[in-house]
Amino acid sequence: MMSRYVVVVVVVVVGDDVDAALARAGHAREARTPHRVGVIATVVGAAREVQGHMVHDHGTDWRHRMALHRLRRAVVDVTRRAYATTTTAAYAPVFTNALLVIKTTPIAEYTSLIGSGELYQSDRYARVKERHETHKSSVKAIKRMLSDRGVKYRCVERAALKAESVEGCDLVIALGGDGTTLIAAHEVRSTDVPILGINTDPATPSDLAKLYLTNVCLDERRSTGHLCAANRFNAEQVLDAALRGETKPARLARIRTTINGRELEPALNDVLIAHPSPAAVSRYSLKLPGKEDAYFHVRSSGLRTCTASGSTAATYSAGGCLMPYDSTDMQYMDREPIYYDHAPPPSSAGHRFYKRGETMRLRWNSRVGVVYIDGAHVKHDIMLGDDVEMSSDGPELSLFVSPWFKTMRESQGQKLDT
Repeated sequence: MMSRYVVVVVVVVVGDDVDAALARAGHAREARTPHRVGVIATVVGAAREVQGHMVHDHGTDWRHRMALHRLRRAVVDVTRRAYATTTTAAYAPVFTNALLVIKTTPIAEYTSLIGSGELYQSDRYARVKERHETHKSSVKAIKRMLSDRGVKYRCVERAALKAESVEGCDLVIALGGDGTTLIAAHEVRSTDVPILGINTDPATPSDLAKLYLTNVCLDERRSTGHLCAANRFNAEQVLDAALRGETKPARLARIRTTINGRELEPALNDVLIAHPSPAAVSRYSLKLPGKEDAYFHVRSSGLRTCTASGSTAATYSAGGCLMPYDSTDMQYMDREPIYYDHAPPPSSAGHRFYKRGETMRLRWNSRVGVVYIDGAHVKHDIMLGDDVEMSSDGPELSLFVSPWFKTMRESQGQKLDT
């Protein structure tokens, strides 16, 4: 209990995160290293000295304030080094070279607009800045955790990520949310390099419960990180478990998409094909499986395919089916199809599953169209007459996932059954 008490004292003094500090205290207590006794004594002494300055410093002497600032930094450094000593003594990490893929927040865009006079200082800017600072603080904490554990790392902004960026790395850590994890996955083609997503600015369950309905017309919801194994609150525990080899990444199916034979990025979640105008009709001819030269001609708002990982997203919202996380099937759905002027559509049209090894083929019949891979960030234009093929034969991905990722499908499936 002594180690926990000391860390709580330091937390109160330096304003650190209480939950993270308690977790560090728990790890330090488990390690039981002889060095820990001296560390605790040093921390207690420093904490008491800081508290003494806090009692006697009434803000009248700048020397007192500077001394207080130095002591706060000293306490933080002591606790960091103490934790580094105990954790590195406890295990050797199974991953030693990490690539950090870091989300770029919109703060620079907002700042430039304010600087140019196009946008005045506003509540919105203050919130964007707060979100940016939270993200930045989380990234800094992850870097410190890796350094303390002897893991080398390189950093790349999400927009600058290329396949060459991954070379020489044995672990990719996506720092942002689901979007950053998906972008990182596009450049990882081997299961030998797993991805660990950390949500750097998560919406907590209480946030979600309150932010869907408010008395002001501002949407302050943030990413829930469905594809992230950790968030800024539990990153240390999840990262340690991965580095120790206590948790293993899941192997997930991905969609292989080609346009006229040209292969696109593998999709972990889903692929959407539609006219670039949401008000326009998408026209395409879908080749019916198991029938030679038989096509079903469709007019709709487009079509979507998804993996098991993506079956909880847009496909589910549109009435699709949840799939077990380890399924290798690909689910297909027409979006708002116009069937009223057709004969009854074939049973295989509109909504079906393609097994691994089966390929969905279609011809695009609209003048223009867009193929979206895992959301709006990655897209490819198509034209009248283009041939598109999709299957679940894309390269599998190794992804560290949360327990929720695996269990929620079963719980949701039970609700659907009732």
